[in-house]
Amino acid sequence: MSGPAPPPPRNAIERLLTEQYPVVHRMAHALTGRSDLGSSVTRLMMKRGLALASRSIHLATPRWFEHHTVLATRQTARYQPDLHNETLMSAAQAGDAPYAAFIRAVRGLPFQQREAFILHHGGRFDHRRLATAMDCSTEAAANHLQAAELSLRPLAGGRYDALLSQMRAAYEMLLPDEHLYLPAVTGRVRRYLRLRRLLRLMEWLIILAVLTAAGFIAWWVYQRLDL
Repeated sequence: MSGPAPPPPRNAIERLLTEQYPVVHRMAHALTGRSDLGSSVTRLMMKRGLALASRSIHLATPRWFEHHTVLATRQTARYQPDLHNETLMSAAQAGDAPYAAFIRAVRGLPFQQREAFILHHGGRFDHRRLATAMDCSTEAAANHLQAAELSLRPLAGGRYDALLSQMRAAYEMLLPDEHLYLPAVTGRVRRYLRLRRLLRLMEWLIILAVLTAAGFIAWWVYQRLDL
């Protein structure tokens, strides 16, 4: 009987999570369109990523984070943003009627078209990366993207490229403050691994207690039989 395998080195887990935090944060905020939902999805993904990485650092790949972030944002689909809390609109863009109409049109797309459009043009995902994140084939990802573009281009008219550039800039601005998230991530990793070590120690103590009790019982039975 053996206890759980020791976790990977703490610094490897911290490095992975601090590298993935900005990626997940931007994806979650852009796809949900809301800061509150984006923050909730980001916290969820860091929690799940930490649990997975502590078992096997090789399973918690960047593609795993992207794929599960997309899946998590789909669970928030019924909570749509409005122009007052839209993450892809800055305060300076609030009075830009053509851009506001463009973003409303993006939010009105079927969810897979919306994901493909935002991640390709905002996050610069290629078709293969889109397919992995969206859990579909490369061909399907390309089709979703093309359908979104065919729907949006006529609505934007001659301003399509300019509006697209504005959306891309808004996506890129969705970066978290590293002075806030870096200590939060490293603190969470240290607390989690400390708890795992404690649980592992407790499991070994329980095993030792059981073996000691079994040995005592065997000795007692032997003594009784010897009488």
